[in-house]
Amino acid sequence: MNNANVFSIPDSKALCDIQPLFLQNKKYLFTKNRLLIATSKLFSIINQLKHGAMHTDVHQLKHYLLKELRAFQSHAEKANYDMDNVLIARFLISATLDEFITRINDSVKEKWMEAPLLKYSNGAHNAKHNFFIVLERLCHSPEEHIDLIELAYICLSLGYEGMYKTTGHQQELQNVTEKIYQIIRNERGDFNRILLQQHAPSNKAKHTRSFVKSFTLTLAFSILMLTSVYAGLSYLLNFSSQQINQQITQTVNSLTK
Repeated sequence: MNNANVFSIPDSKALCDIQPLFLQNKKYLFTKNRLLIATSKLFSIINQLKHGAMHTDVHQLKHYLLKELRAFQSHAEKANYDMDNVLIARFLISATLDEFITRINDSVKEKWMEAPLLKYSNGAHNAKHNFFIVLERLCHSPEEHIDLIELAYICLSLGYEGMYKTTGHQQELQNVTEKIYQIIRNERGDFNRILLQQHAPSNKAKHTRSFVKSFTLTLAFSILMLTSVYAGLSYLLNFSSQQINQQITQTVNSLTK
């Protein structure tokens, strides 16, 4: 399969507008969170799904995404992340991809849910709740898990809703996202001060909203930019699907008990 035909980068004026800000802060993004580099292509795919760029063949799409998830895992391990963190990251990304794909239309949803990505990760049937349970546990020690918390924050910022989609409690979801943002701000103060200097509105009330938006857009754009760096690389797949499934199941279950 020609992967170039599966996805194409959408033309987004919003992302182009923040290019100078990304270029000024790319040193931070490259050194502070290597997990974001490893997930760059997967987040780019999520962004493309939001813009309607997807392959119509569900089987080919699933094959492509599973390959990219294995590639992410290999790259994250080479970046010296321990296995538990890598598997948690894969769980969060898989849950987000599954949700965005099932939003496309009812036909795609029906076919996709026969074997969602999470089935290949841990077989979880309650992923919509487990995403937030895992995130809550990570937030108990943010200094240790800040990279994973930032990854989850991007998932939420891109539009992942999980259990809040079915309950319709959008304000609760917004509160969760704001809490995560504050945790990141406490841990990444230097980066946030840079953004504040670049986007300092005169109105204090607008200041916070503009800051959150610029932070999200900056991370999203950096992910798209990083995709071009890694798009041409091939990854060595070192784990069988069965081994990966068992490891992710054990890791996620230990966090959700």
